[in-house]
Amino acid sequence: MKLILLICLSVITPFAKAQNNDSIFSDTANKLNPITIQTNKYRADSISNREYYKKAFNYKSPKINMGDNKWDRTIIVAGKKIALDPQKSLSLLDIDALIEVVHSKKKKQKIQLQKRLVDQEKDKYVRQIFTPALVEKYSNIHNEDSINIFINRYAPGYGEIQTMNELDLGYYIFRNMKLFQGSISLTV
Repeated sequence: MKLILLICLSVITPFAKAQNNDSIFSDTANKLNPITIQTNKYRADSISNREYYKKAFNYKSPKINMGDNKWDRTIIVAGKKIALDPQKSLSLLDIDALIEVVHSKKKKQKIQLQKRLVDQEKDKYVRQIFTPALVEKYSNIHNEDSINIFINRYAPGYGEIQTMNELDLGYYIFRNMKLFQGSISLTV
């Protein structure tokens, strides 16, 4: 959904009219050109974010595979394929996986990064739907700071907002607005 805001202003000051033609102001100087403002699209932003961090999003913990390799008669060692002798029983060990398992700190950091990126993406999705305009539409809150506080305290979770339509969101805001107004009167 595009939000296009066209601003066309024509400013004529009483001062400029009073100065007749001796003024430095003219009618053409007081007219501003239209401006088009578009919001970021969540989906495009999400796709570009996933593309940029694809290595982190696609990270899976390594598994150590030990045992006979009955299906593949070759093994890759240091980037080179080596044929295995089918007459010999061989236990294979993925050295790269073993190194990564031993370096558990690095593994934990990769998993934490992946979790943080997914959480940020979910939060952006919630913020894209649970907007200040929606809160103002369904509540009696018109102060920008109060709306931001309301959103930070009462924004629904990712799973919850996926199941809601606009009517459900309106009821959710109305219900939580009463709690919000009660909390404001307690803190003041």
